[in-house]
Amino acid sequence: MSSSPDPSNPPENQHQQGSAATEAILVNGQSMSFAGGTVSDLLKALSITTRAIAVELNQEIVPADQHHTTKISPGDKLEVVTLVGGG
Repeated sequence: MSSSPDPSNPPENQHQQGSAATEAILVNGQSMSFAGGTVSDLLKALSITTRAIAVELNQEIVPADQHHTTKISPGDKLEVVTLVGGG
């Protein structure tokens, strides 16, 4: 498995801490700002499109079928990993 993505290098449409419309969360141990929403919203903001992904929210695995309904709150800690094929 490979940690993905590098939150220290967010997509262009995302701002670092300091914006009044965003709140800080931790993704893969890195603080980042997030306007709020669901796990699916975060994955979109991080430009993650693969289905081979695991998300842990506050030390609990979030099943893929719950990504659209699981809310992320300020201060939440997430681990996002993608599966990488190879041998």
